[in-house]
Amino acid sequence: LEAFDERAFDLVAEHADVALLPLLPEDELRARRDALQERARAHGRVLEFGLVADVLARRSAPAAWDALRQQWLQAQSRTVALPGLGLVGAAEAGPARSAAGTSDAGRSVEPTEAFEAARLDEHLWAGFGTLRPGAPVGLVGSYEDITRRLAGWVDQGFHHLFLSSPPHVEEAYRFADAVVPALRRHAAGPAPAAGSPQTLDAAQAAVAAT
Repeated sequence: LEAFDERAFDLVAEHADVALLPLLPEDELRARRDALQERARAHGRVLEFGLVADVLARRSAPAAWDALRQQWLQAQSRTVALPGLGLVGAAEAGPARSAAGTSDAGRSVEPTEAFEAARLDEHLWAGFGTLRPGAPVGLVGSYEDITRRLAGWVDQGFHHLFLSSPPHVEEAYRFADAVVPALRRHAAGPAPAAGSPQTLDAAQAAVAAT
């Protein structure tokens, strides 16, 4: 079940096997995960965790941001912004409203200003909710950046990743070719020394983990 809003926390803690969270800055993401796990333990349960996000990856981080900026600018002429739609909490409301072209004070925001205001850090952008329905925060960067951030979240216990990015077919091929192999290598761990045993079951588990 999705735990995008605190109002859903009790339902998720009591009934879900996997709690799906939106991308957030690291401290906020850990705090939300820990709060959910604490509520689940009150019901004698232990949750698994996953992330839901769009991903836009290119050979370099500047190329990824340029591609996203072009998608966003093209969408402005045909998108009606609904502030608050798909927001994950008050902390994200400001950046997402800015990406939609409206400031907290209600004034009109210039396109470049709006796009930049939605950056949460060097790889997180809070404007995806203005491009399509769904989680507003997504991951942007080079193939190496994306691999590193995703691997870090997997290491923190987020073992279920629900990722997408329009246009879906082209981006799926790009992600499969450039990011998935690196994630599999990360899941498998350091290469075993020559002659050391590595069972088939362990290798299959490493692949399945991604």
